[in-house]
Amino acid sequence: MRDTFSWVLTLADLARDGAPAPKPSPRETPKPAPREAPSAAVHVAFSPGEDCLDAIRDEFARARRKVDVCVFTITDDRIRAAMLDARRRGVEIRVISDNDKAMDEGSDIEPLRRAGIEVRVDQTEAHMHHKFALYDDARLLSGSYNWTRSAANYNQENLIVTSDRAIVERFGSEFERLWSDFSRR
Repeated sequence: MRDTFSWVLTLADLARDGAPAPKPSPRETPKPAPREAPSAAVHVAFSPGEDCLDAIRDEFARARRKVDVCVFTITDDRIRAAMLDARRRGVEIRVISDNDKAMDEGSDIEPLRRAGIEVRVDQTEAHMHHKFALYDDARLLSGSYNWTRSAANYNQENLIVTSDRAIVERFGSEFERLWSDFSRR
C-alpha cells in the first residue's frame, strides 16, 4: 500500500512538472479483479398487488415435469387452480404444509390431496413455516409471500425466482429432508 501511494505521489509530481509519466513496472501493474461468472437471472416481485401471484402462476404454467411446494398454508384458490392445471398436464406435484393450517376453513390442502397431489403435513409442535417452491429442479421461488389471498390483496410481501444452481440444490435438499421426516409421522 505504501509503495502504491509513493508511486501515485511521484506520478502527481511528474505530471505537475510537465514530465512524462513513467510506466509502472510489470510487477507494479495492478491486475484487474477477477470477473465473476454471470449470475443466474433473478425475478423479484412484491405485494400487495398481483406481482407475486402472477410469478407463482407463471412458474406453474412453465413447469413440465415436477413441482415441489413447501409452504405454511395455501388458501388462494387462484394458486390452487394453477396447481391443478399443472397436474392435469402431467406435472408431478408434491406439497409439504403445516398441520396447524392444513385443516383451517378455506385451506386448499385437502382439495389438492383429493385431486391426487401428494401432500405431507408437519405434525410437530413447531411450525413448518417455509414458503418456497422448486420447479423442474431448475427454478426456485421463495420469499415472505404467504400463498393466501390476503398476501396478494393487503400484505407487504416479496418473492424471488432464481435459477441459480447452487441455491436451487440447497432448497431441493431441504425439501427432500422434510419430505423424508414427515413421512415417518
